[in-house]
Amino acid sequence: MAGLDGHRGWVYRVAVLPELQKCGIGQAMMAEVEKKLAEIGCKKVNLQVRSTNHGVVAFYRSLGFEVEERISMGKRIGPPA
Repeated sequence: MAGLDGHRGWVYRVAVLPELQKCGIGQAMMAEVEKKLAEIGCKKVNLQVRSTNHGVVAFYRSLGFEVEERISMGKRIGPPA
């Protein structure tokens, strides 16, 4: 799942079944996301992953993504899940 917030593109979810990982499916999905975002004028794509998810960080690095110095903040505003 991806979208354009009016300023930049965001990748919200990418998922591949574990038994199908490392077959190029995630790479193909990301290429399509980038293509579609570029078609609507997007110049930059952002995404967030947990810093402890080293495999996912390596995957996105292999696609040309770089770690940027940012602080991501969140706040829960409802009853506990």
